[in-house]
Amino acid sequence: EAAAAARPARPATPAPAAPSVATRPPPRMLGETASIRLWHWPGQGPGTLVVFTPPSGQPAGPAGWWAQGLAARLGWTTIVFAAHAAHWYPAEEMATLLPLALAAMPQGPRLTYGLGMGGYAALKHGGALAAEATVALSPAWSIDPADMPGDARAHRVFDPRRNAGMAVRAAD
Repeated sequence: EAAAAARPARPATPAPAAPSVATRPPPRMLGETASIRLWHWPGQGPGTLVVFTPPSGQPAGPAGWWAQGLAARLGWTTIVFAAHAAHWYPAEEMATLLPLALAAMPQGPRLTYGLGMGGYAALKHGGALAAEATVALSPAWSIDPADMPGDARAHRVFDPRRNAGMAVRAAD
């Protein structure tokens, strides 16, 4: 213990600086479905941030989407699934967009991140995106009224053609 205390502390290695928003290329759209736009914002850093937005009510452009401030501060490559309708990231639409997202992501750790409906999607699609971790803020695990009889959202927005069988499962 005394020998360890006598050794000088190693200087901390500073984290790489996030690229400046001014020098970072703008996000570009990779794909679009009826209720989701998929954006890719190149960055630097050890990983990829994958954002699932809550519904915005209108199609998201390259700026102003939920969590863009966090993505800018972090500086990592960012993939954004931007929902403009409360359709809960339907499996059919995600089957179209997931391969595009995977093709755009560099090697390295991946973190999925979402709020509400986006939190659900971060949990549901984290496995398909090979995420090492997920931050899901206020997610529901299902939107099916049979699974969530007391949840008013389930009764209001569930569409059996679009949302059947979409509960979050352990395999997700």
